[in-house]
Amino acid sequence: MTERYGSTELPAADPKRPPAFGEAAAEPSPAPSDFFGPGEMGAVLRGHDWSRTPFGPVDHWPSNLRTTVGIVMHSRFPMLLWWGPELRQIYNDAYRPVLGAKHPRAVGQPGAQVWAEIWDILGPRADQARAMSHATWDEDLFLPMDRYGFTEETYFTFSYSPVPDTEMPGRSAGVLVTCTETTQRVLGERRVRSLRDLGARSSEAKTAEEACAIAAATVASNTRDVPFITVYLLDDHGDRCTWRESVGSSRARRPRRWPCRLRRAGRRITCGQPAPSSRLVRCTSWMMSHAASGRSSPGIGRRRFARR
Repeated sequence: MTERYGSTELPAADPKRPPAFGEAAAEPSPAPSDFFGPGEMGAVLRGHDWSRTPFGPVDHWPSNLRTTVGIVMHSRFPMLLWWGPELRQIYNDAYRPVLGAKHPRAVGQPGAQVWAEIWDILGPRADQARAMSHATWDEDLFLPMDRYGFTEETYFTFSYSPVPDTEMPGRSAGVLVTCTETTQRVLGERRVRSLRDLGARSSEAKTAEEACAIAAATVASNTRDVPFITVYLLDDHGDRCTWRESVGSSRARRPRRWPCRLRRAGRRITCGQPAPSSRLVRCTSWMMSHAASGRSSPGIGRRRFARR
């Protein structure tokens, strides 16, 4: 056989012939799923049976889907692709921690199903991006996620961008999500701010009673970390506590006797009637914060005051 190049006939190239010296070797054709990239998620996506999903066989995926998936999978930043009218999702390794226990069941599933608990927040933003109006942007947005069987207080900064539909100009084929979780920073800044305010205002107190009132009022401004606070005073001997302040939840209203057993230096502390305010007392704040899991954790802060 010969190939015609202009008017000169040249021998046809033999695909089995090794390249001659100085001749570039022919590059092998890429595998259909090479755009899935390396890493754990690359292996998960390659092993997924896409023919049983609305995506269809990988060999039949349109070029814009292949290109966008390649961008997502080769990025080291948390990225997610919602594709099609149901916004079924494909995500990379960096996005896996965002899903928690939802991974790997979330692969190929509709976004409204995976994020049902916050879809009232995410859905309108996804619709806005799909309308091809403009990309969305949210910074430190509060999202009450259920990633491990209970509701978490989480914060994210993220953007939704439309992916153009090459077959139908003017319409979007999907939504590209770029995000980063800022929960630790937001919570840390908020808690440090509460401690700073508490320390700044503590110098205003002249008596133990005033210290209790200031502490309760200051902490009450941060109900996310401290849903309620009940403040008791210990007497001179440290074996009797007296109620002074309660703010927050109705469960923190003044009880006759605090339903707990406190021990200090091997002695049991009981809760009795208000002690004379002229005594030297120790202000002990019991801040009972209830986490989303329903458990409570006490925190103790002590400060000694003398009545002037």
